[in-house]
Amino acid sequence: MLGISLIACQRNAVVERDITTPPVLQSAQQEGMEPSGASEGAPQQLPPGHPAIDGQTGGAASAAVKITVKPGEIKKVEGGVTIQECFAQKATLKGKNVRIRGKVVKYNAAIMGKNWIHIQDGTGGAGENDLIITTTQEAALDQVVVVSGTLQYDKNIGSGYVFPAIIENGSVKVE
Repeated sequence: MLGISLIACQRNAVVERDITTPPVLQSAQQEGMEPSGASEGAPQQLPPGHPAIDGQTGGAASAAVKITVKPGEIKKVEGGVTIQECFAQKATLKGKNVRIRGKVVKYNAAIMGKNWIHIQDGTGGAGENDLIITTTQEAALDQVVVVSGTLQYDKNIGSGYVFPAIIENGSVKVE
């Protein structure tokens, strides 16, 4: 690396300083410390739950878990609808209160003051097999839940996010 020297005039004296390493790091290195991430040994990991960056992962807790729901695995809740029916009956179900049983396949806590839950029940084709619920209640991946709430379609929340089907402020009961 090319070294750079800084010559400064202080009270008629010329002082030469090496500025290839900032003074704070120079003093830390003189005391035997190493810059963060410079130590040899186990590779550094992101904190648990942190999204992956350039191939790094956020530890065991954030490992990508692919949860699949097979057709027929989740039984339709009594008096409710399936996710496939939510998409197929758009005209009649819009703005209606619905009940749906599904498995939690994705969970994002505390985004815009709500928990965002994605459920699937094994019905519906690609792009029409996942229903999003916002709620203040909690759930965990792979749990079976019964959700109640008002079904909305083509919900635009800004920043390019449009949800084809969503239940906002839903009630979630873990089974």
